[in-house]
Amino acid sequence: MGSEACARSALKTGDGTMIYNAAASAVEGPWPRVFNGSRSGIEAIKEFDVLRIPDQARQVPFDNWEVVLQFWAPINIGEVAQYGVDFLLRTGYAPRENLIKLFSGDDKFASDGDMIDRTFCALRVWAVVRPKEMKPWIATLHDAELQKALTWLLEHPWGGPEK
Repeated sequence: MGSEACARSALKTGDGTMIYNAAASAVEGPWPRVFNGSRSGIEAIKEFDVLRIPDQARQVPFDNWEVVLQFWAPINIGEVAQYGVDFLLRTGYAPRENLIKLFSGDDKFASDGDMIDRTFCALRVWAVVRPKEMKPWIATLHDAELQKALTWLLEHPWGGPEK
């Protein structure tokens, strides 16, 4: 069964746990702990619109979706950062204003072990290891405030005084 067929089957159940388990299994891949053995699952997650998950079934997947990023991060940290920002903004996972403050150095909006945390960490690592990749991506965003915040993060990946 292909990735899209698995996604459709999981969605048909309307069960948030089933949907989350299908996503986590896809990104983990068929051979756990085999580096990059999950590329096809990652591609499926990139193509999957999480807003297709029925509202009543979103809590379990959204509360645990950071696990998807954990499997993916060692393979391509830039993709994880981009996906995480998109996820956070499109789903309304956190208020945009709080994300902008966090990405601008205000740590009181930090969290631990969730999509905000994993996305923030991915952005910081990406800024350290591949800043020349991150900068052009920031320029593609159609949100001047978000661009400014992410540029601050790019220039201060280790943190520092709030701007």
